[in-house]
Amino acid sequence: MKRLAALLVLGVLTLGGAPALWAESKDIVKFAGEAVVPEGTTAGDVVAIGGRVTVDGTVEGDAVAIGGGVSLGPNAVINGDAVSIGGMVLKSQGAAIKGKVTEVGFPKLAAAGLLPLGLLLGFLGVFKLIVFTGFIALALLIAGLFPAQIGKISYDVETDVLKAALIGLAGLIMIVPVGALLLVSIVGILLIPVELLFVAFALFIGNVAMAQLIGKKIVHALKKPSQPIVLETAYGLLLLWLAGWVPILGGAVHLAVLVIGFGGFLAAVYKVTRR
Repeated sequence: MKRLAALLVLGVLTLGGAPALWAESKDIVKFAGEAVVPEGTTAGDVVAIGGRVTVDGTVEGDAVAIGGGVSLGPNAVINGDAVSIGGMVLKSQGAAIKGKVTEVGFPKLAAAGLLPLGLLLGFLGVFKLIVFTGFIALALLIAGLFPAQIGKISYDVETDVLKAALIGLAGLIMIVPVGALLLVSIVGILLIPVELLFVAFALFIGNVAMAQLIGKKIVHALKKPSQPIVLETAYGLLLLWLAGWVPILGGAVHLAVLVIGFGGFLAAVYKVTRR
């Protein structure tokens, strides 16, 4: 298992910089996604960190999923061990696992005393706090460094929110068809990560612009206009965070903000490209 441990370390260090990392000729390490061994293919060790492992072919070594499950199709063969930490090992009829099957769910860890439930919840809370704090800091940094661009997007949304919503909805719907078209060529396949990065970037910037717009409405309601854009963005982010605590309605608000902000960003990019 030394080679598998090295693969785990390598996968964590790369943080999933590519959709799939071939650490050796046949070893697969996937971060924050699904590691797949298609039918008719052979892999060495297969590791998914923060995702699941799906095997329809042959795995010569071990199949390990951390934060996900291991699924075997009817023709799947794993010559080593099948390990799922935080999930289950599901085997179809006809599949074979020649090594050990290990399933370690978080409740089992807590029940065994290896990971107290209170400590687990504490870790999850700290992790969420770190992610939230990082998001806020990055959003405020973007607003401070690019106030004109963020202000332009929020202004366009404010002047025609319905248009931004329709563009955002259409853009989200087109993500999958565009990805499918890219799959028809080698060059297109290489561009799929670019598409995903663009979508993530657009969603983030659109969310920042929407927070700034909401914050601007707040300062106007408080009769304190002409506040710094960073302060307006902070007010908007705070309100969106508070809205997230409201069941159902909070989720609907966040979804609307993402869609409208995405549309505002796409509209701004379109205007720039036409100049």
